[in-house]
Amino acid sequence: MIDKHISKSVIEAVKKVDRGLFLPDLEKRYKDIDEPIPIGFNQTTSQPSLIALMIDLISPAKSMKILEIGSGCGYMSAILSQLVDKVYSIERIPQLAKQAEENLKKANCKNVYIKVGSTLKEWNEKAPFDGIIVSAVAAGRVPDQLLNQLAVGGKMVIPVGSALNQKLMLVVKTAAGNEARFVTYCRFVPLVM
Repeated sequence: MIDKHISKSVIEAVKKVDRGLFLPDLEKRYKDIDEPIPIGFNQTTSQPSLIALMIDLISPAKSMKILEIGSGCGYMSAILSQLVDKVYSIERIPQLAKQAEENLKKANCKNVYIKVGSTLKEWNEKAPFDGIIVSAVAAGRVPDQLLNQLAVGGKMVIPVGSALNQKLMLVVKTAAGNEARFVTYCRFVPLVM
């Protein structure tokens, strides 16, 4: 269930995107369940309530350019595409990147760009970004490679911690440095850098 404190525009964007378009055939029957769902390659797509929270935390606006780390099946990208100008996404698993591109075509998302990559700098030429959303846990701290790509005033949502102790953090880049705050506990796959 999506938190009542999530902005109306994010809730509407989640409602507009058919999650079933992004799931493997065997998993489509679970599209309306607010749980993570396997998408193959030992990966999952997060539950809609967590995706809505992560997107809401970056305060999306139509003028924004967003970097997404972990395209997965493309579901979060599709929701973001309803809310921002451009979404640049990195996926390290080539087969998932291909699936995400096909799913996004089916959903008629034309402002999402995906690259296959194993570093956090695949879209460096498009930086700085107004927001960054990371769908994998960073061990111990927020990677400098991502902070360097965030615009001053930009927001990043990232899980930080170990396999068993993960915290979703909101990082705001300011001219004086970075401000980070704890949002909630979470569970994500490890971030591969």
